[in-house]
Amino acid sequence: AYCFFRLQKLKEAHALLKAVPNPEAKHLELLAQVLYRMELFDESTKTYAELTKTVKDDYEKERQANVIAATAAGAAGGSPAALAQDPKALSPSSYETYYNAACLAIARSEFEVSLRLLEAAESLCRKSLQEDEPDMSEEDLERELALVRVQAGLAHQLLGRSDEAARLYAGVLKSKPDDAGIAAVAANNIVALNKEHDVFDSKKKIKISTADNTVAKLTTLQRRIIDANHCLVLLHANQADACRKKCEEMEAAFPDSDIPVLV
Repeated sequence: AYCFFRLQKLKEAHALLKAVPNPEAKHLELLAQVLYRMELFDESTKTYAELTKTVKDDYEKERQANVIAATAAGAAGGSPAALAQDPKALSPSSYETYYNAACLAIARSEFEVSLRLLEAAESLCRKSLQEDEPDMSEEDLERELALVRVQAGLAHQLLGRSDEAARLYAGVLKSKPDDAGIAAVAANNIVALNKEHDVFDSKKKIKISTADNTVAKLTTLQRRIIDANHCLVLLHANQADACRKKCEEMEAAFPDSDIPVLV
């Protein structure tokens, strides 16, 4: 099952794990990861939550972070069960749990709460990194904090603070994060901020968001949003044929989306 998981053959991994008659913690641990990758976030949350109740070891904080991460991902996708969770009641205690609780707060449109949680996440992350590597340069530190900065940018953007959001996204791209998914999201959010203005910049940014190495790093929801913005960038650039082709591709990939028809 683990080999299938590593090979991104998630259905095969899922089938093997579900067939285990009396699953142990190691089976449930892998199953929760597989469910998360399959974007079955409510089931992943439930499996992680079961593990936190039954397994007591050195990985309890990590599992709690995973519970909140799966809940946040479910909330972002509109899961009623996930959206019902209050991020303030999750008792975050680590960088990861504060960050994931902040993502949940954003999904619940609690943007100011999210910013407070992200501030705590950044503080803990910075402290941890500086303790582990006292000689870490400011540039490397900024690169490590890119994930938090993108979410903070999104919270500011949704609060209507476009200048602050743009500053944070630009800083993330300047730091050249190792994770292509982080750069893809930051660049896409700049495209959203640009709207019909600065089309030349948007065309450059959408290339970052649609690079080949980003696909595996993004959720279906993120790819859908990026595709929608790609269609709009081509429309604003007066590239009618390219826009029509992209809309057709998006309609095939996301048949329930209204964007291709509206564009």
